[in-house]
Amino acid sequence: MRLLEYQGKELFSKYGIPIPPSELVFDQKGVIEASKKIGFPLVLKSQLTVGGRGKAGAILKCLDESDLLPMFNELLHKEVNGELPQGILVESMLSIVKELYLSLFLNRGKRCYSLICSEQGGVDIESTSNKILIDIQLEGLSEHTVGDSIRNLHLEGSSRRSFTEFIMKLAKLVKECEAELAEINPVGILSDGKCLALDSKVIIDDNSIFRHPDMKKYQQVSRLQ
Repeated sequence: MRLLEYQGKELFSKYGIPIPPSELVFDQKGVIEASKKIGFPLVLKSQLTVGGRGKAGAILKCLDESDLLPMFNELLHKEVNGELPQGILVESMLSIVKELYLSLFLNRGKRCYSLICSEQGGVDIESTSNKILIDIQLEGLSEHTVGDSIRNLHLEGSSRRSFTEFIMKLAKLVKECEAELAEINPVGILSDGKCLALDSKVIIDDNSIFRHPDMKKYQQVSRLQ
C-alpha cells in the first residue's frame, strides 16, 4: 500500500519526525482558508500515487494571493501518468539552507533493511554517485551507528545531531509499521540545523495491514468532489 504524501507525513508526525505546516484541501474555499492559516509563500502539491509529479508540473510555488486560485485550478485538472489528484496539499514554503536524500527500504535479497543517504536532495538517487548505502538490522541500530554512517555528508553540530535523530525516528516508524519503504526526498535543513521532511514516500506491506488496524484508514483516501 503506497501512501499519499500527506498520509506519509501524518505518519511521520506521529513518530516525532518534523514536517512543514500544511493542510489538505479539495476545493477553492478550502485552499483560500488554508492559505490564510499558513501564509504566503506556500507550495501547492498534487496528491498522487504515481511518481514524477515534480517534473510533470504538479508541484507549484505560490508567492502571493493573486496566483492562488489559478494555480489551484491548474493542479485540480492536471493528470500525471493518467491520474488526477486525490487532494491538494497546501504547504508552507520555508527557507532551506541544505537538502538531503534519505530512504530506508526492505532489502529482501539480503534479508535486512538498507539505508541510503545523499547530500544531494531533490534529485533522482540513481543519477548521483555521491551517496551512502549501508545494510542494517533495525533491532541493533543505534545513534552511534547512524553517526558513523553519515560522516561523509558534511554535516556539523546541530544539523548532524538533528539528522541522526531524524534517521532513528524513521527507523522506528519502519520497524513498527512494517514498511517496505520510507523515503524522504528531500530532507530540508533549516538555518538552526533542524531537519524537516519536505516530502514523503511510504509503502506499507499489504500482508501486514491486519496487524495494524490504524493503517486501514489509509486504504480509504478522500477524493476531490
